[in-house]
Amino acid sequence: IELEKQFGPFEIAIGHSLGGMTVLNAVKSGLQVEKIAVIGSGDIVQDILDNFVVRLELKPIISQKLRDYFENKYGEAMANYSAYKAAATLDIPILVIHDHHDYEVPVQAGINIHQHCKNGELMLTEGLGHRKILGDSQVIKKIIEFVKIKN
Repeated sequence: IELEKQFGPFEIAIGHSLGGMTVLNAVKSGLQVEKIAVIGSGDIVQDILDNFVVRLELKPIISQKLRDYFENKYGEAMANYSAYKAAATLDIPILVIHDHHDYEVPVQAGINIHQHCKNGELMLTEGLGHRKILGDSQVIKKIIEFVKIKN
């Protein structure tokens, strides 16, 4: 929303990975855009936090402590920031793109976000993983087509 104040208004917001979750939550919180595209987006906050703790080889209790710290500090359930929950509140078109072989963010995250969209479209890719998906010509073409379509 700060970017909107300084550089906006924006017509579309595109986010990758945690950026996808961030875009969905920013629009839920008042960012004004006409469309959203999320690519390889994380979905359920607790899953992301648990995965983070595992990757850092920390004890599982750390995940719970981080969640408790967040919830005590902000007085809100961290789960409220899950991407699918944000997507469910939005009426604007949302393009969800995810690869079947994304080993950083499971494809189920993208599928779940899409299932909760009121006005969503899903593009599943094969063999692009979490990063190659960003430079794929078919993905770029799909986003351009999505942006060009007038509501």
